[in-house]
Amino acid sequence: GPITGYKIEAKKGVGSFEVILPNTGNTATTYSHTGLTTATTYYYRVYAINSIGTSGPSGESSAVPKETTTPTLTAIAIAPTQIHLSWTAPSQTYKQSINGYKIEEKIGDSYKVIQDNAGSSTKYTVSGLVTGKPHTYVVSALFSAGSSPRSNEASATPTTTSVPPRSEEHTS
Repeated sequence: GPITGYKIEAKKGVGSFEVILPNTGNTATTYSHTGLTTATTYYYRVYAINSIGTSGPSGESSAVPKETTTPTLTAIAIAPTQIHLSWTAPSQTYKQSINGYKIEEKIGDSYKVIQDNAGSSTKYTVSGLVTGKPHTYVVSALFSAGSSPRSNEASATPTTTSVPPRSEEHTS
């Protein structure tokens, strides 16, 4: 039968695998594992789920989270005139609370502010865009005493066939 979801397991260092998500409930093949310890190796394996049951585990894959001082940004065209931005907060905030996020569009070599403070959400949809034109964005975390450096640049091009992904990414 067709895949209906995935079971995700992780282990920290030499520990034992633990289930971090018993069933994603969708066929998305991305997952953000947050709240981790920097400079520690995490190992992952996934299982496919269908109407018959759960497969055996995949091979192991590992990752070592590193400290970030900027948000990590992704851009996806979700309609002919819209791009959805999503980001993860920087792990290093210098003991300050994040008061919101500034969103800018890169135009040539300069930046145009799209939103001075988009609030605490880590998602934002830019509307009214020109179909077929690439758009590039950056995001900065806002603190009471200044802001983080700009994030990575993320680009997307809305097309006449752009539609939202079938399922949203899960985060824990």
